Amino acid sequence: MDKSHIDETKLVTRRSARDQIHLSWNYQCAYCSDPLGRSPTLDHVVPKITGGLTVRSNLVSCCLSCNSRKGKSNWVDWFRAQSFWTATREWAIIQWLGQDFTEQQDDEGADDPIHRGQVNELDGGHRASR
Repeated sequence: MDKSHIDETKLVTRRSARDQIHLSWNYQCAYCSDPLGRSPTLDHVVPKITGGLTVRSNLVSCCLSCNSRKGKSNWVDWFRAQSFWTATREWAIIQWLGQDFTEQQDDEGADDPIHRGQVNELDGGHRASR
């Protein structure tokens, strides 16, 4: 197969969407503020099982540990029960959820989780020591 004819636009675009979210959170977990390291994930703040959508405004940068522990829990209840909870981090997530991102669509017209919007300037995520 001639690779010069392969359209990698969608692959690059989807990866870019993930990278843009991680960059918006300074490659730190939105919850514990630890560096993402080698296992970065995106967390559906409102879980898909409870109606959350796979859109940028419902996805935050998340370490594998927090993503696994949060699961399908209500994010506010779960987050406030953690030793690393801070009001500043909670407010940053609330602001992220409330942003008005403009959805783009791919060639087939299906919704794509790539959105345009301002990059949040997030605090350093000061937290209590664990």
